[in-house]
Amino acid sequence: MDWSDSARARTRCRRRPPKCFGTFIGAVAWGAMTSSIILIPGMLKALRLARVYGFLVQRGGGVHYPGGSQPACSTGLAQKMVEGGWLVKHGERYEPTEQGRRVAE
Repeated sequence: MDWSDSARARTRCRRRPPKCFGTFIGAVAWGAMTSSIILIPGMLKALRLARVYGFLVQRGGGVHYPGGSQPACSTGLAQKMVEGGWLVKHGERYEPTEQGRRVAE
């Protein structure tokens, strides 16, 4: 085996999975196939905070718990949770649905 053959063998071993593998985009794509949005760890934090405080508030580029300076999640992620039925939006507020409250327990 010469140098070029061993280089090809190493290259084959280093192949990466598709970019969407293990990301939010991959999860949403999989969720779209199953006709629902699946939960990811970032969603659980926001749902727990929404359950404790009763609602989350949209400010700037994120969704915060009342009085909080750090966002619980991004606005885009909150919108995906609305589409999935975990949150409901009322103006600038996001409130957990019954399904969202049960998951956060």
